[in-house]
Order: sequence, then structure tokens, then C-alpha cells
Amino acid sequence: TLLACNDAELNHASFALIRISPTEEVEEPPNWGSFPTLRAFWSTVLHVFENDPEVQAEKEIDSDM
Repeated sequence: TLLACNDAELNHASFALIRISPTEEVEEPPNWGSFPTLRAFWSTVLHVFENDPEVQAEKEIDSDM
């Protein structure tokens, strides 16, 4: 996973994926605020997906098959 990368790999992958630094104060959309590190940003993204109702519903559907 992305969080298993070292900081240099995480920086490189983050720039390739989102092209905006979540560690800087961004005024324009998506205006997600500022994170102290890229690892903190991606940890938050993972946490949100893990707790998203649609993702949970999909997991339940997959486990029923």
C-alpha cells in the first residue's frame, strides 16, 4: 500500500496522483485544509474510506458471494 512506502516514495507517488500538496494551505477547491505530512493526509484518506458507508456496503456484498 501507499502507506508502506518510505517518505521519498510517498512524496513521489503523491505528486503523481494528486499534483497538489496537502501539506500546504490550499485556498481553492478541494480546500481540504492542511496536513502536517503526506503520511497524515493518506492515513486520513484511508480512515475515511474504511468508514465510508458505501465501501462497507460493498464489502458486505462481496462477502455474501
